[in-house]
Amino acid sequence: MQRSRMLIALAFGPVLFGQSYTFTSLEFPGGAAALTTGTFPSGINNLGTIVGWYFDTTRTFQHGFLLQEGTYTAFDVPDSIETSLNGINGQGDIIGDYALSAPGHTFILQGIVLTNIDFPGFGSRSLGINNLDEIVGFYSDNGFLHGYLRERDQFITIDVPFAVAGSTTATGRNDSGQIVGSYGGSDGNVHGFLKDGSSFTGLDVPFPGVMNTACNGINNKGEIVGGYLDNSGVHGFIFSNGVFTSLDVSFPEVSDLTSTIVEGINDLGEIVGTYTRTGGTTFGFLAKPVGGTADVSTQAALSTDAVYDKGKNWSKFLREEPLWQPSSIRSSSQLGS
Repeated sequence: MQRSRMLIALAFGPVLFGQSYTFTSLEFPGGAAALTTGTFPSGINNLGTIVGWYFDTTRTFQHGFLLQEGTYTAFDVPDSIETSLNGINGQGDIIGDYALSAPGHTFILQGIVLTNIDFPGFGSRSLGINNLDEIVGFYSDNGFLHGYLRERDQFITIDVPFAVAGSTTATGRNDSGQIVGSYGGSDGNVHGFLKDGSSFTGLDVPFPGVMNTACNGINNKGEIVGGYLDNSGVHGFIFSNGVFTSLDVSFPEVSDLTSTIVEGINDLGEIVGTYTRTGGTTFGFLAKPVGGTADVSTQAALSTDAVYDKGKNWSKFLREEPLWQPSSIRSSSQLGS
């Protein structure tokens, strides 16, 4: 697929504790937004590189995408029928899922080397990755969901101790080892959680009428993002310094917004997620703090050559076609590992 410039709509959004945002609408060019579903960003790293997935115009198959410096590039694992990209870290390592047939597979892409990282014996999905290449997600055991952590090539099951059995998913992990995710409660609702060491803490947006809370990501400042459902619909949230703040996408020229979900946040406070308009059309969005929020230590980390070069040069492995060159991307087994 040809590289295309992103479709942009800018707006100044709400103020959160003195922090205002500019919103950019994200739509993969030629995707299926004109139908009923469209573009779904899932992660953003400190270089501002965004990954996610979109439906093609047939609305039959989903494809991964990378958005870097305003340019979209499609990504499909060779010979797959569907691909999604679910997370990216500061080194440019990407996690995702693909399907050749049922069940699908999870993978990590490091440079041009793609390695399957399926939870042994079960169908699984990878949802979050930190700068240490520690990965979280979930696997299904006869319909029962369990979170997992993949650390140093070892898998560790994560089950919230106060959850309904088989209802835990892990969605994000920061470099300090904190893990967030969601679980089903005995009340029949969905709740978020934070795992810090061996301690689990339930997280529920405390606003009136909230029924469900889902935690989708955490950055190295401990800021957590996700979505919640109340009587008025679905909204995004940010949890920072012990305070929940609602976040709804806002564009002056758009009056039919129906929902917002926040999927990821980087250390600069830049946020990605999705919003839906009347009729069910879904778009991605990027929310950037006005004036920036990065502290000195974050800026120093971004200036290191190792992080910058690997992230910036990621695009050299892409081509202007729908699929990756099968000759360019190699599995770890082909390399003898």
